[in-house]
Amino acid sequence: MSVWRIMAGGPMENVPIDECVKNRNYWIGVDRGAAVLQDEGIDPIAVFGDFDSPEGKAWLNSSSDAGAKHLYPEEKNDTDLALCVTWALAQKPARLEIYGATGGRLDHFIGSIGMLEGAIDSGVNVVIIDRWNELSMYTSGSYTLQNNSLYTYLSFHAVTASVEGLTLKGVKYPLQSFTLERNSTRCVSNEFSAQQAQLDFCTGRLLMIRSRDRNEKE
Repeated sequence: MSVWRIMAGGPMENVPIDECVKNRNYWIGVDRGAAVLQDEGIDPIAVFGDFDSPEGKAWLNSSSDAGAKHLYPEEKNDTDLALCVTWALAQKPARLEIYGATGGRLDHFIGSIGMLEGAIDSGVNVVIIDRWNELSMYTSGSYTLQNNSLYTYLSFHAVTASVEGLTLKGVKYPLQSFTLERNSTRCVSNEFSAQQAQLDFCTGRLLMIRSRDRNEKE
């Protein structure tokens, strides 16, 4: 299974850098994320951005080892990360992990949530990961979820106006044929009660967040 990874330009204190760079293949750098990869000795297969950050400009002026360079003007219709994700999805990896997309500007973060929804029909498993959270998006259907001991909590938020027929099994707080409204916090801070959980719903789209508190050991 091919796993591609994107290093975006968000605050690096949110990135589990030691863990995520253990696999050094199929990396893409976005703006200052390219400089982060360079510092870790990783040559990305591609880089994206307008490189308007000081770190990005320095990298652009000094690096010749990267793969394809996709350079854009500062004024454009999409964010650097959105342009990168669109290109990466077209390459059809099995999974796409995005780092460096949280902890900075909220407008960029909300845009990244929108990218998760936009990627649902691509057939690629897209996740946003930081030191405390993993975010992914689901459309109606049936899913088997594997417990990951790294995360304590399992939460669901309706992205559409409502999600109907929501059934959760193998969790501390199970549900049966529940309608989850977008303004509801009913499905926040659930937990696995078994090694696997079952997620089923009939209509709508769900944002799933696996998380742990910041004071928990990594």
